Amino acid sequence: MRSREFPARPHHRRALFLVAGAFVLLVLGGMTYACYSLSFLWTDETDEDVAHAIGEGGQTVRSFFEMDDEGEEALEADLELALGRVTAARAEAGALFQAEVDIIEGLRPRFEQSTRGGQAHIELGLEGGDMPLGRVRSSRSNAWRLYFSDQTPLNLTLSLGAAEADLDFSGIPLERLDLDCGMAKAAIRFTEANPVVMERLDIEAGLTEFAVRGLGFARFERFEFDGGAGDFTLDFTGDAFQPGASAEVDVGMASLTVLLPTGQPIVLDAPSSFMTKVEVPSAFVRLGDDRWGTTGADTDRSAFRLDIDAGPGNVQVRLVE
Repeated sequence: MRSREFPARPHHRRALFLVAGAFVLLVLGGMTYACYSLSFLWTDETDEDVAHAIGEGGQTVRSFFEMDDEGEEALEADLELALGRVTAARAEAGALFQAEVDIIEGLRPRFEQSTRGGQAHIELGLEGGDMPLGRVRSSRSNAWRLYFSDQTPLNLTLSLGAAEADLDFSGIPLERLDLDCGMAKAAIRFTEANPVVMERLDIEAGLTEFAVRGLGFARFERFEFDGGAGDFTLDFTGDAFQPGASAEVDVGMASLTVLLPTGQPIVLDAPSSFMTKVEVPSAFVRLGDDRWGTTGADTDRSAFRLDIDAGPGNVQVRLVE
């Protein structure tokens, strides 16, 4: 005799919801504890706080690194900057790359440069590998000030570890950016159009607070964002979109805010569930199951296509001028 499957009874469904809720609370508790444990890496500090941290690990030593612009066709940069504060901006005229680095005594920065066939390559990081736990807190006083040429196309791989970063890539010709934020509290911005088309823009962010502004100026063809648990803001405003550009956003248990420019044709895929709340602009029309967009965008080959896959949490998509 064939067995029959009966629908779950109401109290069974309630039990499932209770189990799911308990799991969410457990994960949130673990995240809260982790954030509290690591909060000293990100909290705003006074000069007295920094001085005290320096005192725990010794004074800082300043180093300067520079690679002159000798007509190279492109620059490939591989930077692993771990703890401290990281900034990025344009270099002075005549320089391909510049760095001003403050490192606590006992640690040494490592800089390597080479050129082959018109292609320049640089590496920057710390000598050695692991850092003693006792030095982690004092390493907050590390500072990495980076400057890139606005004349030479750049392929940048940047690993931030648990640093705090403020990166201004405005006017820098980025052909590719691969950014691993780890647990870094990071802010990135583009305020003017990228001088070159960016083939790929890949960002990974773990348990952190992350925001990127002006992605519409980055001129990317393909954008991928992989976020763990945290508070993420992706601002796609800007008037330099590549026709047919696409973005894939995948986040775990997070609060995600997505800002989209008014006037840009957009197709949005964003599935929701009982644990994932997705808010879409009222101006969007439904194009299919879990698909929305601007009127006519589904047949517009130049439309920006955005795919969001989110875990438990809140996703807010807004149109801005």
